[in-house]
Amino acid sequence: MNHWIIKYRLAIILAFTGITILSLFLLPKLTVNPDLDSYVPEYFENKRYIKELDSNFGGSEMILLMLEAPDVVNTSTLTRLQVLSEELADLEGIDRVVSPFEVQDISTQDGFIVMDPLLDSIPESQAGLDLLKSKIAASKMASQFFAEEDFSLVSLMLIKNSDIPNKQLIQSIYSVTIAHPGSEEVLLGGMPYVRYSINRNINKVLAVLLPVSLCLMILMLFAAFREWKGVLMPFTVVVMSLIISFGVMALLGWQISLITVLLPIMLIAIANDYGIHMIARYQELAQGDRQLSMIEISRQIYRDLKRPIMVTGLTTIAGIMGLLTHTLVPASQIGVLAGLGIAIALMLSIWFIPAMLSYFEPVRFKKSSKGKRLLSVDRWLNQASRWVTTYPKRVMIIASLVGILGIGGIFLIRVDTNIEGYFLGKSKVARGIELINTKLGGSQFMSILFTGDVLSPDLLKRMESYEEVLREDPAVGNVSSPLTLVKELSKGFYYPGEEGYGEIPETENEVYQFLEIFSMGGNEETVEQFVDYYYENSRLLVSLKDASNDEGKRLLKKMQEMTKDDPDVKYIAGPTLTKIALAEMVI
Repeated sequence: MNHWIIKYRLAIILAFTGITILSLFLLPKLTVNPDLDSYVPEYFENKRYIKELDSNFGGSEMILLMLEAPDVVNTSTLTRLQVLSEELADLEGIDRVVSPFEVQDISTQDGFIVMDPLLDSIPESQAGLDLLKSKIAASKMASQFFAEEDFSLVSLMLIKNSDIPNKQLIQSIYSVTIAHPGSEEVLLGGMPYVRYSINRNINKVLAVLLPVSLCLMILMLFAAFREWKGVLMPFTVVVMSLIISFGVMALLGWQISLITVLLPIMLIAIANDYGIHMIARYQELAQGDRQLSMIEISRQIYRDLKRPIMVTGLTTIAGIMGLLTHTLVPASQIGVLAGLGIAIALMLSIWFIPAMLSYFEPVRFKKSSKGKRLLSVDRWLNQASRWVTTYPKRVMIIASLVGILGIGGIFLIRVDTNIEGYFLGKSKVARGIELINTKLGGSQFMSILFTGDVLSPDLLKRMESYEEVLREDPAVGNVSSPLTLVKELSKGFYYPGEEGYGEIPETENEVYQFLEIFSMGGNEETVEQFVDYYYENSRLLVSLKDASNDEGKRLLKKMQEMTKDDPDVKYIAGPTLTKIALAEMVI
């Protein structure tokens, strides 16, 4: 007489509960990785190019520390900046601090080159500070650290070691800034800081949005069923599905990304549907035949709904699993996890819910209470069903128009994988990004790599022509290359007004001498930002004020067209191009 659902109901409940508890213990192993670039397949050319650039010219991961004040060229601000520069250079995880204190004031005296730090001593008088401002404005090497228009911002560039986690390093940076307070506001920027902020936001989303979503689901379930079983059963199905899915994620060693963070919302939206059908059928049977026991009702709802729910669930899983074909790893992962979560919800709905219901007594609503319910949800549904059957043509026309509008909207969708645009409002992250892009030239870069005779005056002249074109582009912030160094160094060999002052030397040997003398003055790392150790490769570095996908594509096309006939150009690469590749993968 007993159906197997009833016969083995305790075993069913204990089995699913045990699996959920085991999954719960795995959750602390989950980690967050907001860097989508790390999920790009290794065979992508740009990813290989970036590794080669980092190998030749040093790491490209950079954190910008900014001090903002009405006028940062004052004694106290510059003193604080110098102390921060020295303290931060000693932090584990920072390979190098690039600061305005490293900038050399190059000149010639009595036929000899003189290189003194531009900020060798911090002026105390207003006249000295005004003179310093004029020197900063005249130096291309120094001006990149300041907001030249109003001197309201000064920055340090912290070259990050890739072996140190962003969270650990940024917390250490904050500790240093707190230990050396001042009147200036401290802001951070750069992609490592942006990823750290996204990581924090993901944790907040999971800690706030998930409970809010579950609470809304509870309210909707109670409004629909008006009994605790109607709330508890679908709610339990969703929670258990979420725990098991994230437990499997931890077991497989997968990380939570900007894509997989959507998993809880997907499961809340999908996983409770099957449980709702089971509870709705239970209430129909309980109100229809008041002689039925709960065991009989549990058996009947399983028989009535197992097939349609299984077909619906398997169809949904098949659609979700289509993400397995996606090139982007997190998209494939969310396909697996969402499919698994739906499968768990399916099994819980058709087995766990009847097994649980069989232990309780059915709720029989009084007619007066039922009448009140008909005045709300049921009455609205009855009216809607009558309208659909009375005016089927209107329904078809309206549905078709909505469908056509939706299809048209597909062509308006634009994919932008620039994570800087994910921050809105007046948060410190958004303000830091805005200040970097508007006043410091941007923190995202593209590089043109040159190989061969990289110190050749002919090549430097071509670089100069490329720089002139790029500086006119509205999306471009700063443009730097060996040319910038060479022109500055020429000021130490020629007097102002003399031929050769601030110009490209006539011979390759002269260029080589310029760089060697500068390197021997303790500036090897400055030279190696643009020319490798063996003088076989050099690069033109372009920072972007607007790193959106559209602007990145346009600028890439412009650079390719500009350099297509240059035999010394090996490739164009940069993190911005990885984001463009990600957008194409999404599409």
